[in-house]
Amino acid sequence: MYMNKKLYAIALWLIFVSLEVFSQNKNPLQDCMTVEDSAQFIRHIFVDNKHNFIGKKADVVFKAYNEYLPVRCTIPCESSPFVDPEGKSYITGVKIYYKDVWTIRTDVDSDVKHFYLRVNLEDTHVDADFWRRLPKDDRRHLYHLRNFIVKDVKLILVDPKSLKARGNL
Repeated sequence: MYMNKKLYAIALWLIFVSLEVFSQNKNPLQDCMTVEDSAQFIRHIFVDNKHNFIGKKADVVFKAYNEYLPVRCTIPCESSPFVDPEGKSYITGVKIYYKDVWTIRTDVDSDVKHFYLRVNLEDTHVDADFWRRLPKDDRRHLYHLRNFIVKDVKLILVDPKSLKARGNL
């Protein structure tokens, strides 16, 4: 009888400890009430502390972002080959969204705010084969951009009502 009570007490203690550990691992973004709150949180992680990312491979930013928000849409940014005297195209960065492209378009049409992280990459010449190899599934772009070097990180808040995008809040 005494042994059963002791085992029961140990089991209760283990459950309490487990609950305490799991409650401390919740996502801090869950406490954010608005898009602006979430944007401020992400801005603090990535823009205020961009020194943790600049000069490193872009994969470091991608993995850190994915710890807080899912990557649902990515848009690689390129320079125009018409601007370059040699007609070359350069990858200049990537925009990372936590919403898919269809939701973003719907949000813009219905005046819903959203934000994205703009990761500027060191200007790197890419040939036409690079663009052909880039998958149609835009979430997989990060795999192809993971080895580029980060030059800067910005957060852009988009407010369709005002038709303005505010960088770095």
